[in-house]
Parts: sequence; structure tokens; C-alpha cells
Amino acid sequence: MVWDNYFEYPQLEVIKTKGFYHCLDVKFDASITNNLKSLGTQAFAESNIDSLNLGTCIKTIGDKCFRDCQKLKTITIMAAEPPVLEGQLYSGNTDLEKIYVPLKSIEKYKNDSSWSVYSSKLVGI
Repeated sequence: MVWDNYFEYPQLEVIKTKGFYHCLDVKFDASITNNLKSLGTQAFAESNIDSLNLGTCIKTIGDKCFRDCQKLKTITIMAAEPPVLEGQLYSGNTDLEKIYVPLKSIEKYKNDSSWSVYSSKLVGI
């Protein structure tokens, strides 16, 4: 399945556990609007996602949401408060380079016990 390299659902609030698990044929630069509140455990595990933009409403990110996402390079999170990480953000073969967060909130992310392990990848925007 290919969605014209773009995927958007403005009313989407939740991507459940393994929602896009192992979607190798899905090659998209996912833009999720501010309505998204939760990403389930392994929601994008083993998919071909290369970047993800999360809006201001994101509250929780499930364990290993991005496990083995070999093409994933960047995640942008616009939430002022760090979302609750229910375990690891990713594991396995993931080459995540940067996690962009609001500049005003970067210290909150770096000092959060769940996010501090990713402090070297956090970049304020």
C-alpha cells in the first residue's frame, strides 16, 4: 500500500498497538495533526516511516513505538510537556538522528526521566 508519500487524518486521536506494524510497503512522511493524543506500543515497529511530526496534543507514546524503523531519521514533537513514554521510544535497528522539540521545553525533555536517555538527540526548534 502506498499513500502518495503523504498520510494525514486530521481527526485521528489514537494509533493503537501495532497500528502500522511491519508496513514495509507504506513509504510515507507522516504528518499527524494536533489531534493525535496517543501512539500505541510498537505502533510503527518495522515500518518504512522516515520521519514523524507530532502536534501539541500528544500525551503518550507506547513502548518501542519505533522498534526497528530502519529509515527513521527524525521525530518532531510540538508538545510543551514531554509525552509519557511507556518504555523505550525505540529499540533494535533504528537510526534516529534527531528529536525536535519546542525550544522553550527542551530542558523539560532533557530532565524528564524517560526522555533524558535521548538528550543527545534532542534539538530545540
